[in-house]
Amino acid sequence: MQAGFHTDIGLRQENQDNALVDPELGLYAVADGVGGGSAGEWASACAIQALRQAVVEGLPLVDAVRAAHLAVEALQDWLGASDAATTLVAAHIQNGELEYAWVGDSRLYVLQDRQLHQLTEDHTVARVLGDDERVSRHMLTQALGAAPEEGLAVDSGTWPLTGSERLLLCSDGLYGALERDILFAEIVQPRQAQRTAEILVARALAAGGDDNVTVVVLDSDPGEAGRDAVDTDRATMGGAVNDSERETPEKYIFFGILLAILVFILIFFWA
Repeated sequence: MQAGFHTDIGLRQENQDNALVDPELGLYAVADGVGGGSAGEWASACAIQALRQAVVEGLPLVDAVRAAHLAVEALQDWLGASDAATTLVAAHIQNGELEYAWVGDSRLYVLQDRQLHQLTEDHTVARVLGDDERVSRHMLTQALGAAPEEGLAVDSGTWPLTGSERLLLCSDGLYGALERDILFAEIVQPRQAQRTAEILVARALAAGGDDNVTVVVLDSDPGEAGRDAVDTDRATMGGAVNDSERETPEKYIFFGILLAILVFILIFFWA
């Protein structure tokens, strides 16, 4: 599995997107933070770190997403920011099978036999109510850290891999700016995964997209065109560093505390 990753702040003041590229775990994710100030950025970074740690500890993917939700809720208490929340779409590849789970409107697509399949369904008011001009098409019905009264509903699925697929995980900054036919036309090209990720982000910005844009492209059979490594200056085993992220001592302290909190969360799930 070869991976490409790219993110851009767009016209926003901060990049609240984060991503995870971990080939050793076979774990990949995109998170799109929401909340005032830096709350969204912290929430998405928190979710990415929590997801990875939970999978390392052996939790199934859906439970790992639930653990990330609890971690974001702990972050809200620590920051005193009740609006800190994030979307999350995660893909876990093991033994030739793709398992995926999501909350919010970040998406997962798979290109197989020159057919582009959207595997996720947006958790938005627009999807529930249809084309109602009175509602924002991007208004979320749930997110990590922003569960409805009935509780968080983590959607999930599986997809068998034949060895010739291309996967795309992205924030809404990509598909909100590009029509599906344009998205297909770019992702179907036999380019390296890294180059494809960069071109997709550039096309979204050129189309007038003003949101943060984050893309992870995965090739299950990279061939000669795909023997590239992910941009390690921007994505690491622990997550992706975005354009606006400023590594403060407070953030390092928090993520140390977060790992301790996760121990208790994991004990809760195994109990």
